[in-house]
Amino acid sequence: ERNIPLIVDATQAVGIFPLSNVISDVQPTMLCCSAHKWLRGPSGCCLAYISPFVQEHWIPLDLHGRGRDFEAGATTWNASKNGMGPHGYPEQFYKDARKFESGGKANA
Repeated sequence: ERNIPLIVDATQAVGIFPLSNVISDVQPTMLCCSAHKWLRGPSGCCLAYISPFVQEHWIPLDLHGRGRDFEAGATTWNASKNGMGPHGYPEQFYKDARKFESGGKANA
């Protein structure tokens, strides 16, 4: 009712409590957790939940090409195939979690 974002670090709870219950009961704005501790995932692996409101309205801080929606069928920026337009990268972001991707390029 006060429109205050709730950001949850669920590292100590994931693997003990189902994340779907935490998200539906607590309704956080964002939730993140390390996946290597209780989920026994590889070191450096993490999970993030971003509420639909944030996905729709927030603009990523890292404004590079990986979060941009390129022409149909393209999944990544390729300088030899995708020319820069007058405004640089395409202005449209993906409408899913890729919008917030700020990591490095895929190894494969």
